[in-house]
Amino acid sequence: MIEWYEGLITDDYVSESVDEIVCKIINREIMHNIYCICLPSNDKNLLDIINANEFKFPHYDKITTKVLGICKGKDNAVNIVKNLVEDVYKSTGSYDLKMFFTNKEFRR
Repeated sequence: MIEWYEGLITDDYVSESVDEIVCKIINREIMHNIYCICLPSNDKNLLDIINANEFKFPHYDKITTKVLGICKGKDNAVNIVKNLVEDVYKSTGSYDLKMFFTNKEFRR
């Protein structure tokens, strides 16, 4: 199951069509060069960057994945993650992004 961050982070390429992209991901349509930035799937990661097409696999029906952002291209995803890590560190003094986003609003 996918949960979407209420303040979904996007880049300039997807910002105007974010609702359409979210619908396509939910409906398991093929998306070209679209990446999701998610809370980490394990304690060793700060965040996960997942190609949107990964959500087509049945494995994702069995787990909850919290998506923080959507962008076009892996390089954009890496830049957004870099900025997120820097912002969270500046505001909390910690790199624990999972804890930072724990009390934030997500929707299904």
